[in-house]
Amino acid sequence: MNRTTLAITLIAASATGLGIATANAASPGVPATPQVLTILPNPPFEMRINGKLTGFDVQLANAVAKAAGIKALRWQPVQNLTAELQGVSTGQAPMAASSITITPERQKQMIFSTPYIDADLGVVTKKGSKLGANGVLQNLTVGVLKGSTSASYVDALPGNVVEVLYPTQTGAYNALLRGAVKVVLNDYAQSSWYVQNNSQDFTLAALIDQPGKIAFAFTKNQVQLRNAFNKGLAVVRHNGTLLRLKNKWIP
Repeated sequence: MNRTTLAITLIAASATGLGIATANAASPGVPATPQVLTILPNPPFEMRINGKLTGFDVQLANAVAKAAGIKALRWQPVQNLTAELQGVSTGQAPMAASSITITPERQKQMIFSTPYIDADLGVVTKKGSKLGANGVLQNLTVGVLKGSTSASYVDALPGNVVEVLYPTQTGAYNALLRGAVKVVLNDYAQSSWYVQNNSQDFTLAALIDQPGKIAFAFTKNQVQLRNAFNKGLAVVRHNGTLLRLKNKWIP
């Protein structure tokens, strides 16, 4: 199964029969230029190329906003996942986009759009290592992003697994190169991109199926903004933009 398969969850407002590429204007109560928190760097979802903010989530969210009649998104980079999730849950910003997996705990703190891709995990090792094959992490020191679903996955593993938390994925990969950890566990799409673009140093050792889905996150009182994004997602799914961006950015 393709691990970057588009999430099959049906969008309540189906794109079938919409007959339009974009809405004329956003619904009443939807901010004209909502602020969006995102993590940098977080390739292939968010990155800077020649100084310009881009990536899968960035291009997708911009396309969804346009389809929903939203004038523009104001992107606000933050340094790590903890700051991003806290910013949305406390209302410092109305939404966030950076490969955010829906979890029961996060649903207590914020609301989510309909999902747009799966949230499986990837195991990354140093080039030539045989560790982590088939996703076996017992008796290994595993580097994970603090507050991530990877950390939750490792926490639930039986046996002797030593978890080391890092505030950024770059920190985890640097620790792997230094030998401070034996493997890094992360979102599959991000792991695959990182290995392909640093193939001299790393290997994608395994893929771990997970039931989770990735979506845009919103402050609880931003129901109208969330609903507008769901309508926009229906449009970009229907017109092929979602699939085109997936094929462009996700290995």
